[in-house]
Amino acid sequence: MEWSDDRGVPRRSPAILEEIQPSGALLLLDTDCPPHKANAVRLSPCGYRGKARRSTESPSGYHIEIAFDKGVRWHPADYQPTHSFNPNSRPTPPAAPGPHH
Repeated sequence: MEWSDDRGVPRRSPAILEEIQPSGALLLLDTDCPPHKANAVRLSPCGYRGKARRSTESPSGYHIEIAFDKGVRWHPADYQPTHSFNPNSRPTPPAAPGPHH
């Protein structure tokens, strides 16, 4: 994730994408200088732009809520994270064991 701090200094930090939806995302950053409310941000590699809406400190870093800019909408066909998990999907049960010979 990339952003400029309150003084205009460019910042960059690896982020874990925890949630993504059409209007925004929730990221986890391990940084001592997270973006503050209303800081413009850019998510890599997808390039989505938005604003930090909330920054909450947690034991594992900072959770940053991002609202995408007007006209920016996420769609799975445009960008699909490699580690995504759909909680509405159900795992396929293992096949029943075959007969023993």
